[in-house]
Formats: sequence, C-alpha cells, structure tokens
Amino acid sequence: MNLSQAKWLLVLGLVLFAVRAGLYIGLLPLNEMPDELEHFKQIRLAQHWDGLQAGRVDPKRLMQELNADYYYLSSGLDQRPDPDSVEGASPTPRRRLVYYRLLGGLLAWLDVESPGRAWYLCRVVSLLFGLTVLVCAWAAGRVLIPERPIVAAAAVLFLCFLPQYAASCATVSNDRMPELAGALFFLLMARLQRTERAWPIWLALGLILASLPLVKKTTFFLLLVAGLAAWPWWRRFTAGRPYGRLLSRALPFVVLAAFLAVTFFPPVANRVVPLLGMPVLKMWRIPGLDPVLFRQPGMLNMLAAQVNPLSLTFWHHLHLNLVSLFQSFWAAYGYLTLRLAGGWYLGAWLLTILALAGWWRLLYRPGPDWRLAPWQGRGLGLLAAGAVLNLAVVIIRHVAFLQDSLSQGRYVFPTLVPLALLGATGYLALWPDRVRRWALAAGLGWIAAMDLAGLWQTITPYFYFVVF
Repeated sequence: MNLSQAKWLLVLGLVLFAVRAGLYIGLLPLNEMPDELEHFKQIRLAQHWDGLQAGRVDPKRLMQELNADYYYLSSGLDQRPDPDSVEGASPTPRRRLVYYRLLGGLLAWLDVESPGRAWYLCRVVSLLFGLTVLVCAWAAGRVLIPERPIVAAAAVLFLCFLPQYAASCATVSNDRMPELAGALFFLLMARLQRTERAWPIWLALGLILASLPLVKKTTFFLLLVAGLAAWPWWRRFTAGRPYGRLLSRALPFVVLAAFLAVTFFPPVANRVVPLLGMPVLKMWRIPGLDPVLFRQPGMLNMLAAQVNPLSLTFWHHLHLNLVSLFQSFWAAYGYLTLRLAGGWYLGAWLLTILALAGWWRLLYRPGPDWRLAPWQGRGLGLLAAGAVLNLAVVIIRHVAFLQDSLSQGRYVFPTLVPLALLGATGYLALWPDRVRRWALAAGLGWIAAMDLAGLWQTITPYFYFVVF
C-alpha cells in the first residue's frame, strides 16, 4: 500500500467515525453513559461562573432548571415539570479541570441557554475530540513506521470501528480530555525518537505534563513514561562533562529520594501534595484517609486485606476485573449493563492473540521486510511502556482499593494511540505480503460487524423497544 492509498483510508476512517459517532449521538439517551449528567452540570456551572460569583445566578435555581429540562428531554413527558418541584442540589464546582472551563466558556461565548441544544453541542465537541485522537494515531504511525503507511491507516481504522470508543465520543464526559492529552503526548514521544533538535519537543511535553492536574487523575502515569524517555537523553547530556558520570548515576537516587520524601516525610508531603492537585498515589479519593502517602491510617491494612495471593477471592476479583476491562474496552456500553453476545468477544480475543503473535514474530523471528531500526524500537517501546503502565494503574486501583467495583475500558483510553499502533503493527507483521491486505480487511470487517451488532442489536432495542 502506498502513501496515497493510505491517505484515502485516513479520510475514509475520519468520515466513517463521524457518521458512526453521529448515530450514537442521536440514539443514546441523555445520561445513559457513565456520569454524563454530572459532567453536564459542571459545564453549566462553568458557563455561568461569572454570574454565580457576582450573585446574579442562584446555583440551586440553575440546577432546578437543568433537572427539570433533563426530566422533560429524557423521560418523554408531555410537559416540562415545574422546576420548584425537582431537586436542586448544586455540586461543588470543579473549576480546576480544563474540560469544564473549555466547554462552559464555549457555551457562554455562543450564548447557548437551551439545555437540549447545549447538551447535544457538547456531544458534538466530544466527536471532534475523537477525530483529533484519530489524526494523532495517524501522525504517530507515520513518524514511527514511515516506510509502511498501511500501519498508520490500520491504526486509524481500528479506532474508527472500535464500538466503545465511538459510543464514548458521542456523550459528554471529562474522559475526552485525558484521551486527547495522551494522544498528543505519545505523538510527541514518537517524534522525539527521530529528531536531533529535541528541546522544542521536550518543552511541549513539559507543558502537557504540567497540565495533568488540570486534566484528570488517570493521566499521572505519563510522568513515568516521560522519565523513561528522558533517561537516555540525560545520559547523553552529561557524557563528557565534568562529573558527568556522577551526575548520570546520581539522578536515579535523587528521584528516589524525592519520592521517599514525598511518601514518608509529612513536612515535604504536605507541601507537595497540594501542588499536584491530589496525592501522588492516592488518586482515587478513598474516604477517611490522610493525604500523607503510606502513613495513611488503614492504607497498609487495606492493601494487606485486598492483595492476598493465597485467597481465592483475590484471584476471582482480579479475573472479574480483567474480563470487565477487556469487554468494556470493546463494547460493554453504559454502566457495564449492555454487553454483546459472548461470540463477539471471542472474536476480539482472537484479534488480540493474533496481534500478540505478530509481536512475537517481530521480536524473535522478524522477516527482512519487518526489521526495525533502533530508534523505531525505542519509540514503540515507549508506547508499550505507556500502555502497560496505564493497564497496571487501572488494575491496581480496582483490585487493591475498590473491591466493590469493576474496571472499565474507558480508563485505558488515554493510551488509545499506543494500543492502536502496537496492535496494528503486530497484526500486520504476522501475515505474508500476499494475504496482508485480506487479513486486515477481515479483522476490520469483524470489528465493524461488532459495532453494528452493538448499535442495532443491543443499544437500539434496549432503549427503543425495537425487535430485529
């Protein structure tokens, strides 16, 4: 496949994604994806923030009006309920998060007061976020594997047809900002491996990392990925300088000492934690725990109670979380209540296994046409490290700290670009040239059929009582 053909596939993928997400926008009822109503309330608070501060807008009345409109739009009522008859508790404004500021500012600038129009406009903005992530996947694929445009095209088409992602990008959610931040971060990581003039990229990476407290707590693992990328640059920077070997070897110990100080020394921790916006490891708002890491009352007892390899309950809980994470990454919609038939997930497992088998071939028996340069290996290795760290954070969160919950696929969407590129590379590397395009078409066809099954056999009948 040449570059011109791959570009046409990029355009096709963007158009199909917009059409599919548009269908989800129209068919998914309001607040049928996780916490959509709560996110929209925060956007409305951000939209009227100046009036709330000046006392011109009553937060209780604003929420009563919003809830009355929500009940009218979502419940099929003949008339709008009296706002005085509905609940009007106002959530605490989360002004720190840039997603609410951005969309609230957009609604204020456009002067959109109609709740229905504002809600669906925010859904359209989510679609635009999704399209940007697809473009980042294309750009990262072209940077890392420029000699094979089919890899970038395959990554875009995978994200285009992935059922859960299109459904997620059709709703109002703060998850869109971590996805965009992750996509831009890994695109810059890819470009970092090819450039000799690295400081502009490091500057851009620094801006992304500095903004993480304004994005979402689920993106803090990107700091570790940046550390892995910075290590060889630091070694080259200190090489040949006075005390260069000492500086090179001292850096890991300095970082470890800083981590231990934040972790175990309260005078340091109590000053650093507010700067991060939340504790470094206590990212999940466990009630009743002190913000000083590992000195929190009950933290070690909680870990000892939950992480018990000798208990069958521990392994059962871990198994349930892995199954939930995999299925909801593909197509367990809503609050993990709308799942496709098991056969569809067997097909998803097969595609995953084939991609892993392709990576086994790349690592141990690469053909002459799939040998990667060292810089390509480093770039793909950083993408893999990001994906593994993201998965580890999600699994540890639910297995060690949230025993009554199941992990959801949207929590690993900040690494959509690495997952798509690594999966496309491994899957394509498995097949010989003469059947590669047919294998790609078959894999994408299965995912597209899975999406249609989710849209027309799961979502539509469930919400609209349609029988196919």
